[in-house]
Amino acid sequence: GKHGTSKDNYDKILSTLSISQEEGYSFAAIEKNAEMPLYTSEELLQFIGYVLGDGNPHYPDPMAPSNDLAFTDKDLDNLALYKGIGERVFIAHGRYDLQTPGKDERNRVFFSSHVTRFLHVVDPFILKRSRQRRVPSIIGKCTNKEVGAFLRGLYDAEGSVGHHAIVLVSSSKDIIDAVQMLLLRFGIHAWIETRSNYAKSFGKLAYA
Repeated sequence: GKHGTSKDNYDKILSTLSISQEEGYSFAAIEKNAEMPLYTSEELLQFIGYVLGDGNPHYPDPMAPSNDLAFTDKDLDNLALYKGIGERVFIAHGRYDLQTPGKDERNRVFFSSHVTRFLHVVDPFILKRSRQRRVPSIIGKCTNKEVGAFLRGLYDAEGSVGHHAIVLVSSSKDIIDAVQMLLLRFGIHAWIETRSNYAKSFGKLAYA
């Protein structure tokens, strides 16, 4: 059966994430019928990357009760992929909200509020408004495979293939700058273009 995380295991989570016990225990009790990961992994980092690009809590306050986390995507295959990753990482059931084809097509997947709270503890800027979001500091401590998984998730949410380059578009300057540095780990040199003609976007990061 499913069991909540014990105090000892929760302390290990806080230690792994370099979070003080005082800060960690201030964000509410661990919920039943779900588990939080004890260690970083490629799937956890890929999930965080996707959330950073396309995840939003139901309420602005990540610590609010019943504050489910939602992904929105027209691509059902993409939603199914990250629904499966989230279920494996958190041992938590994801719920579909599928729209009628031809209409708004705002297909969504929801995860329970314990996932929202976990991500807030990892870094509160993951779930801020788009312009305020930033790459969590923990990413810099991860292995190259985990960093690659994080970038895969972020590019699945906000990336595209341009005429001669792979492009990431974001309204957050912090995200653009941080991803440019992370790509250097893999010998990839990217350039930044500002997009002042598009109010919702700071700029795009591209590499050939």
